[in-house]
Amino acid sequence: LTALSRPRAVADVESAGLVPEVSTSFSVSLPRGAVISQDPEPGTVVREGSEVQVVVSRGVLRVDMPDAVGR
Repeated sequence: LTALSRPRAVADVESAGLVPEVSTSFSVSLPRGAVISQDPEPGTVVREGSEVQVVVSRGVLRVDMPDAVGR
């Protein structure tokens, strides 16, 4: 699921008979809305109806830098 869009990842999980549980986190490497990770890992055998944790990027955390010139 990594790097897929949130809607595509959710659809893929549901089509496999599993239940997506989506959370978000900041990422410097993946754009907003892209999947960062999943648990269980790809290829793991689970029972139908099991939850799959899907972490989706919120994009880069941006902060305002104070003007520290001359201080």
